[in-house]
Amino acid sequence: MNFFEGFVYFFTRMGKIFTKYNGFFGEGVRNTLIIAFFTVLFGALLGTLLAVMKMGRFKPTRWFANAYIEFIRGTPLMIQLMFLFYGLPMLGISFPEVSFIPNFDRFAAGVFAMSINSAAYVAEIVRSGIQAVDSCLRDKILSGKAVGPRILAGNMAVSVPGGHMAGSLAYEATSPEEAAALVRKIAEDKPDLIKLMITGGVLDAKSKGEPGELKMPPEVVKAACDQAHALGLPVAAHVESPQGVRVALEGGVDTIEHGAKPDEEILRLFKERHACHIATISPALPYAMFDRSVTGASETEQYNGRIVMDGIIDCAKACLKNGIPVGLGTDTGCPYITHYDMWREVYYFHKLCNVSNAFALHTATLGNARLVGLGEEIGSIEPGKCADLIVTRANPLEDLKALRHIDLVMARGNLYRSPKVKKMEKAERELDKFL
Repeated sequence: MNFFEGFVYFFTRMGKIFTKYNGFFGEGVRNTLIIAFFTVLFGALLGTLLAVMKMGRFKPTRWFANAYIEFIRGTPLMIQLMFLFYGLPMLGISFPEVSFIPNFDRFAAGVFAMSINSAAYVAEIVRSGIQAVDSCLRDKILSGKAVGPRILAGNMAVSVPGGHMAGSLAYEATSPEEAAALVRKIAEDKPDLIKLMITGGVLDAKSKGEPGELKMPPEVVKAACDQAHALGLPVAAHVESPQGVRVALEGGVDTIEHGAKPDEEILRLFKERHACHIATISPALPYAMFDRSVTGASETEQYNGRIVMDGIIDCAKACLKNGIPVGLGTDTGCPYITHYDMWREVYYFHKLCNVSNAFALHTATLGNARLVGLGEEIGSIEPGKCADLIVTRANPLEDLKALRHIDLVMARGNLYRSPKVKKMEKAERELDKFL
């Protein structure tokens, strides 16, 4: 038999088989599609719920989600199917029979087993997607698949049990070894930096005068910093107390986010470590200055908010006086802080830290660019640099509030005229009272 004859023979036989069993093939395709539909639906819903539980701050649900995911992913699907279909009836539990659906018990067992199996994998996909959203968005913007700003991604942070953002936006490290392992895990998604949550925040404090309580032990800070630096990644730290600033700098942190009133020892550490301070007045101001009926803050939270705000301002002033680099940021995501409000931080820096309009603008542009290692690419309008710039209606050198009215944005050479920004009107009204 030559090739052509073999070819004809094969398809002839296949045609006969299909003709004889086409009813079974049709039923199989139909059942497969129905099972796949319900499996994808239920698996996606359950997987998303498990992902939220795993990232949540409530420990029992986190433990349950972790146990579920590890157990299901660690056992074969066939074993799970056999247990559900054969094992459950032995325990007196069986799937119901539906008269108008033949073999419904088998169908239900199959859908149930594959749904709980796929949910474990969906949970990890959803979790990893959420936790790596910074670097994913960064890459989409750089590739031209999305429109957006230049992003230096941090992804998930490292905290400790009971620490700031623990279990939600930060992993929990219980030892120096675990901190180093978490840094390596975060680094797998190619972030641009590692973030540590060294102290608590305003809303973490339980009593007056205790914002920024030290949460992360010094040895954990050092282990995380050493591992990050070994991987070529700088380390930023959420810090809101003098003790926290000292521990952060001694451990090797490169940038202090927020900060606190420094003493001479802290200023010496800043200089020795070549570290810098990132002032973030914007997130502290609402809790410190707004009427509590607006923010819903307690008396304790407002009191602590004022301590943190004053500490940030004092840290920025002291650093500037001592030749220590200062950058600006907003801590976007905090109440009343939005992605379009960077101009307010520039204004607060000018007003509350007693710097000129020109210096405030320089700090927010070229100053910030240099602090993150991009001073040769962005931050100023010069030949050879990336065309990242804005055009305002009025001159911000005369009045920084001109920055709120932008007529044109150029990002990486792409021009965007009269950009439309959806603003939070309530936040705008309240924040404008402090201009």
